[in-house]
Amino acid sequence: MIYGLIRLASAAEQRGKRTCTASRLLIDGLFTTLTNINFDNESIGRFLERVIAEEHELGGYDGDLIELWNGDTNTVSLRSTLLFGLKGMAAYAHHSMNLGFEDAEVTDWFYKGLSEINRDHTVKQWLTLVMEFGQVNLKCMKLLDIANTSTRILPP
Repeated sequence: MIYGLIRLASAAEQRGKRTCTASRLLIDGLFTTLTNINFDNESIGRFLERVIAEEHELGGYDGDLIELWNGDTNTVSLRSTLLFGLKGMAAYAHHSMNLGFEDAEVTDWFYKGLSEINRDHTVKQWLTLVMEFGQVNLKCMKLLDIANTSTRILPP
């Protein structure tokens, strides 16, 4: 699933195309990969088919995929930090979107983050990306707070 999402984000970046469908797939796909979220392999398989179809709709990804867990300890740790952070932010963004709240900068960072995970960086570059991500994640957390506190839940 992660590689499929990386391919989708990278295809969008390469082609300069972003769609509402791709954005929602990136967010929901990352959210799906969190622990204890979804253990239905058939459902995950169908979701991945949608990711692949949207990647092709955008023109496909032309490039290689990096091996996420290979490399020196610092690189793997920093790549993992960004990936796991994106998964957490996806949970916030997913819930915000379901309440009708979105932010373009937050959504754009899913494309950027997944694309950057698939590139080589120096430790300093990784740290810069992680710090930038942290600022966007704070914005996403604020968005979820606003979504939660301003949404009126009607009694049954």
